[in-house]
Amino acid sequence: MKRWKIFVGIFLVFTLGVLSGVLGTGLFIKHQILEFRGGAPFMRDRFLMRRLTNELNLTVGQQEKIGAILADMRTRHQDFFQSRRSEMTKIINNELAVIKKELTAKQQEKLDRLLEKFRRHRPRFHENPPHRRYGTMAHPPLPGAPPPGRESKPRGP
Repeated sequence: MKRWKIFVGIFLVFTLGVLSGVLGTGLFIKHQILEFRGGAPFMRDRFLMRRLTNELNLTVGQQEKIGAILADMRTRHQDFFQSRRSEMTKIINNELAVIKKELTAKQQEKLDRLLEKFRRHRPRFHENPPHRRYGTMAHPPLPGAPPPGRESKPRGP
């Protein structure tokens, strides 16, 4: 009887360890990785600001200045990627046309269905991201970030 209890105890400890590892990993991914990669731009700014503040022990003044820099950087990055989006779409469409030349008619039809399914189910995040759908003030801005719609001042040396 004692041997049976020992095996059950070891099994329970092992099972609880596995469960806590899975749950811990899930929470880490949800709160760290997805916040940075999958969130709206203001979420990435917050992640970076929090990380810089913790790692570099930033003062409140530094946080305000760096927050403004991050907001300005985000705006410039968005403008750059938006200007390149139509070029990228043309390149992809040209490459798909070249691929279709190598396929049979049946394969081309199947590829068209796959692409249509992809376009239908893929969220058009870049064309209508959450911060545009719900407004930039859905979350408070970073310290030092300019109000929405106001251009930030260029920084000199």
